[in-house]
Amino acid sequence: MGDVSDQLALTQEEALELLAFLVTSARGLVDEPREYGPRRLLRAAQKLAGFLSPRADEEARSFLRQLHERIERLFPLAESEQQLVLTLDVCCEMVAKELVRQALDQD
Repeated sequence: MGDVSDQLALTQEEALELLAFLVTSARGLVDEPREYGPRRLLRAAQKLAGFLSPRADEEARSFLRQLHERIERLFPLAESEQQLVLTLDVCCEMVAKELVRQALDQD
């Protein structure tokens, strides 16, 4: 095919960094407070958005940057649980809109 989506694979280094983050996060969660789980998953999503952004088409790149920035505003951990839930809701909405946009572009 040769379009941008064919070039979105992570490099080995990026994939291993994300893998290491996910595995060590999973281990850490055994002993950490429950609110750390959503925060760690958001950090993983932020890492993935950062890795994909340079390889994405212009519209997807804009979405990925916005998502990355939205997650960044949540941290440090001093934020409230209410702010965490709001950020999760906004990020879910952003992802859903991007998936719909991409689906419509394919039609």
